Amino acid sequence: MAKKMNTGLRASTSRLVISAGLSAISLVGIAGAQDLPPGSDPARINEELRRRQEQLRETQPVTERGEVTNAQSFEFDPLKDTGVSFVLNEVQFESSAFLTQAQLDGIAAEYTGREVTFTDLNEMVAKVNALYDAGGYLTARAVLAPQRIEGGVVKVTLVEGVVEDMSVTGNTYYGAEYVAGRLFVPSGTVVDLPELEKELLRFNRLNNAKVMADIKPGGAFGTTDITLIMQEPDRNQLDLFVDNNGFESTGEFEGGAIGRRYRLFRDDDQLSGFIVGAGGSVSGSVSYSMPLGKRGMRGGLSYVRGQTEVINGPFKDLSVEGTSDTIAATASMPLLFRQGRFVGADLTISRTAAETTVDGIQTSDTEIIQAEAGLSADFVTEKNVIVLRTSGLMASAEEQLFDDTRDISLLRGAALFSRSITPKTRGSVDLQWQYAFEDDLPGTLEFQLGGANSIRAFDPGTVAGDSGYFAKVQLDREVHRGEQYALDIFGFYDMGEVQSLFPTVNLSAAGLGARLSRGQRINLSGSVGVPIEDGDLPEQSDVRAFVTLSVKAY
Repeated sequence: MAKKMNTGLRASTSRLVISAGLSAISLVGIAGAQDLPPGSDPARINEELRRRQEQLRETQPVTERGEVTNAQSFEFDPLKDTGVSFVLNEVQFESSAFLTQAQLDGIAAEYTGREVTFTDLNEMVAKVNALYDAGGYLTARAVLAPQRIEGGVVKVTLVEGVVEDMSVTGNTYYGAEYVAGRLFVPSGTVVDLPELEKELLRFNRLNNAKVMADIKPGGAFGTTDITLIMQEPDRNQLDLFVDNNGFESTGEFEGGAIGRRYRLFRDDDQLSGFIVGAGGSVSGSVSYSMPLGKRGMRGGLSYVRGQTEVINGPFKDLSVEGTSDTIAATASMPLLFRQGRFVGADLTISRTAAETTVDGIQTSDTEIIQAEAGLSADFVTEKNVIVLRTSGLMASAEEQLFDDTRDISLLRGAALFSRSITPKTRGSVDLQWQYAFEDDLPGTLEFQLGGANSIRAFDPGTVAGDSGYFAKVQLDREVHRGEQYALDIFGFYDMGEVQSLFPTVNLSAAGLGARLSRGQRINLSGSVGVPIEDGDLPEQSDVRAFVTLSVKAY
């Protein structure tokens, strides 16, 4: 197998059945000397489409805050010091859902067995309330209710804010019961603010809508009312874009659209569509996902189809065409939630069928059935964001023209580290890798280098191999942030490597870029990269620019 240079799909024409006659023999001679260009492989383009969709999801916040506003405690006037003192023999506290008896007894021990005044009692109660505040239980309070003190015994009432009413506001197409039923704060229970914040965090991370809680004292003594304020995404969304991120063989300049419809059949489901076309290719996908149960599991189905025709380069007169279809089922579930930490698991099972023809003669007919299981984790602090992912993939690939079936195993991973250096400067390192246990993988499973999402001085799919990695180091600087527009600039250094049966290929590049947005509707981004290591590739340009313009139609 020859090393891929500006190519990606190994030509299957070298194994053509000779029964096609002299024309087939001539095609074998032409295509066998050089692999077909990467843009002729629709399965590879579908894989690039999947990567773009993943990147769009990754631009969303890694984590959401579980925000509680206006949390108000019950305020009680302290006892007025009348100058009366007495020996405090015992302090009797009501039972608490948040404080231990040992904590309460420890405070009482500071005052019992000695002469105290009402000022001392107010101080003792303030220490109990300080424990509530330290634990985040802002609706809970210790109070000294009117009482007759006999035998030096004082009773302290603990008011811990039982939920009287919970309502939902701000929802237009979500059902109120969907939100309330997933926060697990039933009426009649004590308000545990840290637990409520955790539930809000879980909801906001796992649902398309976001919610915050407003807490106020209820109508009755010792009760609390919770108002859940929802922020729903626009129910119908459509984004249009144009860019020059396409494959050279099928057209670099491309345009497309991304559409979303929320709550098609039930609360928090989502129907998405994605289509992109160039001069010689068109690919599209449709997907549907919905919640499964109340604890954050989701399931989904997707379908991706691609059609290609080589219109540029040395093969443009050979009528090289291809089609690919992929259907997939996905499931995901959260494993761990903490403020600033998240761990989840996911499973994808898919089937891909792809074929390529040269001058009307079928040269490949591949079916790949695969299962990929993965773990992902996020760690977020005030300045740092760390995102980790690893997965294992097992596939069965059949080349149906030659009745050749083999099993394939892969390990994949990704890591992102981002740190805020100053209020307007952020640095990041983005790493992705793949390790294959077998050689000579089908094109759709190969690890690719090049393109706007990889080494940003090379065309998409410039090189591909069975195993490999790439790392992107980037420094972003905010230039302006205002109501009319926002501008960021960045510098980057990208490097990567692919390995196959023949020598390793290394690529690296450096460059500059910018992102300009006008309001919430128009976004323009671009980068200019210069190759540093080009792997001795022929006809490699001295500079490569990528530009994307997107417009929010509605």
